[in-house]
Formats: sequence, C-alpha cells, structure tokens
Amino acid sequence: MSANDDFELRVDDPKGRAGDLSNPETRRTLSPVAIRSFFNIAREWCLGEPQMSSLLGGIPLPILHAWELNPDEPVLEYGTITRISLILAIYKALHTYFGDAGDYWITHPNDSPLFAGAIPIDYMMATGLEGMYELRGMLDGWTVGQ
Repeated sequence: MSANDDFELRVDDPKGRAGDLSNPETRRTLSPVAIRSFFNIAREWCLGEPQMSSLLGGIPLPILHAWELNPDEPVLEYGTITRISLILAIYKALHTYFGDAGDYWITHPNDSPLFAGAIPIDYMMATGLEGMYELRGMLDGWTVGQ
C-alpha cells in the first residue's frame, strides 16, 4: 500500500459491529490503549519527548505529559490515532521481520533507498503521515510470507 492509497482504519468493537476511527465513540474506546501502546513503543525505541511529539503531529509537550500521566482521559483526534495506528503497524512489522533487532533498525542510519542513510525515525518525523505510510508499505512488503 502506498502513501497515496485510500486507507480506512477499521476496528471491530466488542459487540461485533465494524467501527472506524472517524467515529468519536470508537476513538474514545481505543484512545487509552493507543496511548499506552505508543508510550511503550517510545520507551523501547528510546525516543525523547521532541521525537514523540513530532511523531504525533507536533502535539505540545504539556499535552504529551498529561497523556502519559492519565492515558484513560483523552479522546484522541482522528489524525493522532491514525499516527499511533501506523506506529503500531510499523513496530509489529519490524518485530515480524527482524525480531528484537527491529528496535535498533528504526533508530539507526539506514542505507535503504527510502532513507538514503537517514535514520527511519528521523525520516518519519520529517515526512509526517506520508512517510509513515511509505515506511509501513515498505515493511509490509518485506513481511509478506513471514
């Protein structure tokens, strides 16, 4: 899937109905888990606060701190939960393909044509959602058949 493909994030709710992340109630249900998951991945990747803020679309640090202290309260906006969904997919693909070495791969210089020697985390921060979709697509291609 390329960054330009139409992409609708869908989840199944506990009652078996399909839901989408544009629905505030779906986001209300998923936000606490998304926030906790994001901070767990950020710790594994040894990300600093500026990196975390950037990956989430440039949210202010006081909001980032509030989410970390109380992940059950916020209802994430569509763009933010989309970013976290992509980060979760990237994390899963890295661990499927590389195992624990995926945590190293994402935070060190990379000679892949997509990065041209840049660090994948820096690439995602510089390119935003488009770069996250590109990285996810690349990793999905690698993990086919794994």
